[in-house]
Amino acid sequence: MSKVKFFLLALVALFFAATVSADVVWSSAFDFDGSEIVEPVVIPEVNQIGYSMSLLSGSEKDLALIAKPVNSEERVTIYSTNDPDEEGTYFWNYNPDSRFVKNSDYVLTQHIVSQGYDPGEVSFSRTVHILPEPAVFVLLGVAAAFFLRRRAKSLLVVLAFLSLGAIGAKATTISVGKCFQMWPFERKVIINYTVSDLSETEYINFYYTTDNGESSYDLRDNGLLTGDVGPISANGNYRVVWTPDTETMASVKGKMKIGVDVYEPEPPTPSTYMVVDLSEGPQASSYPITYLDDVPSGGWSDDYKKTKMVFRYVPADTFQMGARSDERGKHNNEVLHDVTLTKSFYIGVFEVTQKQYKQITNTSPSQNSGEAGDMRPVECVSYNMIRGATKGAKWPDNDDVDDGSFLEKMRTRTNLKFDLPTSAQWEYACRATTDSALNSGKNLSTPYGDEQDDNTDEVARNNHNHMDGHYTGIPYMCLQHTVVGCYLENTWGLYDMHGNVCEWCLDWETTQTSAAVTDPKGAESGVSRVIRGGSYQSEPEYCRSAALLSSYPNNAVSDTGF
Repeated sequence: MSKVKFFLLALVALFFAATVSADVVWSSAFDFDGSEIVEPVVIPEVNQIGYSMSLLSGSEKDLALIAKPVNSEERVTIYSTNDPDEEGTYFWNYNPDSRFVKNSDYVLTQHIVSQGYDPGEVSFSRTVHILPEPAVFVLLGVAAAFFLRRRAKSLLVVLAFLSLGAIGAKATTISVGKCFQMWPFERKVIINYTVSDLSETEYINFYYTTDNGESSYDLRDNGLLTGDVGPISANGNYRVVWTPDTETMASVKGKMKIGVDVYEPEPPTPSTYMVVDLSEGPQASSYPITYLDDVPSGGWSDDYKKTKMVFRYVPADTFQMGARSDERGKHNNEVLHDVTLTKSFYIGVFEVTQKQYKQITNTSPSQNSGEAGDMRPVECVSYNMIRGATKGAKWPDNDDVDDGSFLEKMRTRTNLKFDLPTSAQWEYACRATTDSALNSGKNLSTPYGDEQDDNTDEVARNNHNHMDGHYTGIPYMCLQHTVVGCYLENTWGLYDMHGNVCEWCLDWETTQTSAAVTDPKGAESGVSRVIRGGSYQSEPEYCRSAALLSSYPNNAVSDTGF
């Protein structure tokens, strides 16, 4: 092999190795005993211009890409994985049997398991733009060079393509300066570092290795970091003080290496409950929002059924919608099928009460107000009253609502996009991980669904338990709903998902099939909108989790609320 060819191939190998190098660079070893070291350590980003290894290797797997979140200008490094059970799994919107195409956009959904927080996963999407990888330019340059006769031209062509491959590859540089332990006085380690070429806010992380690199530890999780730990938003000199965990580090002596890189912070864990303060009433310009991690001591007071409105966080997941074939009271339109909800949401802990509705709209449409009416569910409200009969009637084409509608007032005064749940969201929230007829984990206790049922009576105000003590009106007037929250809640703390009043959902009435669906929105058009849960007038079979009913969107009747 000629010297020129050897030189060119060496350049290719060197550049290819650089493109697949690790994103953490370690310092040289130093004694963990107080000695001082001074060394520059440069930490480049990997795959700076967002290329796909498939363009060189011919494989769709093991991709490393730069991604931009949909709602942010922040650039982050995304690594794909082929293990669906691995924490931080990414699902792409391309056919696994095809290849990523350069100069194209792709969307991925990232599922991050929230450690220590039950229930489950947080999901969000990012758009990724794939460009040709730098190594491709190198190979093209080498190929061109072999067709040129003069060695000087060959070298110039290679260098030109190397430069082209490096376009846009400039990365943030983190230089570790003085790094030393404050020995013999204490075990703290001082880490000085300098950030340059910063183009965006970076979150800095440090590592250390011992035992000749056999043991590696993340300093964000082991020991205590104080000082300039980020986020870093400007170039400059920074200092971090690491206080090692005494128990963990008691036996660590000798050579230690310090590593540094940048990371993307995990999104904050959502609070379990969100509370909207309606106490200022219908004239308020805004309703304050607060968050709670748990139910208040003593439970939900009457205020949460009158002048406050409380919502429960519900994590996105996949569940089975519909009824099993052997479920008592099952109807033909309750076909069992898998449903995936990709977005988490908050849903009311209680049905909207008459007092809450008046606090927002300054109107009182309910027929059954009577005893404790303020804390009983609002009824005689139609779908059109909640969302509007013009813009609000366009679902699923869009989620607009009419000016002056209940939801428009809520959205304007909270700056949050409140809406009715879809039928799938409603059933998912009602079930709260159960697959039984009732969200208590029980099925109907009677052979048929049209007679008094002890299990239904536990969770639902229905047609057979009006004299159970939750309403004390005169007997012939007892066929009414009652105060919200009187019956057994589900495992997510949601009340009256069965019975009391039927609850409006967004969807047009549709026919279910056994096919798996994602984020279903119901039929494209129709005559009736879905209502769920049954009411105080309903037989137990219509109060089940899977039971599907419907009503004309302009119907405002005494057994339907939301």
